[in-house]
Amino acid sequence: YLKTKRTLTIGIIVPDITNPFFPIVFRGAESVVKQEDYTIILCNTFEDEYEEMRYLSILEAKKVDGILLIKAPPRSGNEQYMQKLKNLPVPIVYVDRLPKLQDIPAVVADNIGGGYAATTHLIKLGHRNIAIITVQYPLSVHRERLHGYVNALREHNISINKFYIKKGIPTIEEGISLGHSLLNMKDRPTAIFATNNKMTIGLMRALEMAGLDCPQDISVVGYDDFDWENVFHPRLTVVAQPAYQMGQTAAQLLIKILRDGVDSLP
Repeated sequence: YLKTKRTLTIGIIVPDITNPFFPIVFRGAESVVKQEDYTIILCNTFEDEYEEMRYLSILEAKKVDGILLIKAPPRSGNEQYMQKLKNLPVPIVYVDRLPKLQDIPAVVADNIGGGYAATTHLIKLGHRNIAIITVQYPLSVHRERLHGYVNALREHNISINKFYIKKGIPTIEEGISLGHSLLNMKDRPTAIFATNNKMTIGLMRALEMAGLDCPQDISVVGYDDFDWENVFHPRLTVVAQPAYQMGQTAAQLLIKILRDGVDSLP
């Protein structure tokens, strides 16, 4: 990857600029690349892999030096694209979400640990009927958070109720709708873990609409720090991901690759 002609630009592709997590990752990356006199170009794919492919082509044509990529959900039958990703002449560092590629530079959080911590917290509060609202996309992060939830329940000998596992798209509206479906159950859960911050906001709205108080009537744990959590009373418990540091670390990794080549990585 060591090329002599530099454009001193880096592209960052994010899947949803309206999700408060991704702008913080961007800010972390920007803080690093600015210090190194690089310019950063932001692209938003709206969780669409075809948009992601289009932006990759544009960034490649613009001769960016490197790319930070937060993957959109993979479309089935798009294996050729994954192969192209691997052979792109521009170095890529993946952030937050891991595609099904081996040996790639990536910066990810411990999502299994996060899911486990959230569920264990609810179990320690005395809950046994714990539901989860998560994202149905075939993405590593949501699969792993669900995995952590299941691990915690098994470890505490709590049987898995498949009706307590709700999957949908990561929107506020979906959070409201899945929240309602849980709250309307005959054997309604006493606690809910939401693995996506937009869905958490929707869930809190559903509780309010149902006239239920959190945590008196139902306990909630969300995922990611976001400005909204301070609005809820009492303040919402969340699993905080180091979004800013993830952006910083990914940018540092990319700059190291640009400077010393990909083989310099441990």
